[in-house]
Amino acid sequence: MNKRQKQIIGIELVVVTLLLWRYYSDQLTFINTFVYTLIYILCMAGWYYFKD
Repeated sequence: MNKRQKQIIGIELVVVTLLLWRYYSDQLTFINTFVYTLIYILCMAGWYYFKD
């Protein structure tokens, strides 16, 4: 796992944390879910793009 992939994992953890925080505080909307899902998908694509 290279440095870029470790950074992407950090971003994914932040996105998942934001999603769970919004869910448990009853502030989660469809738009938030859509945006967080798009960011997560981009991170997954970046993970495979920057693999060794």
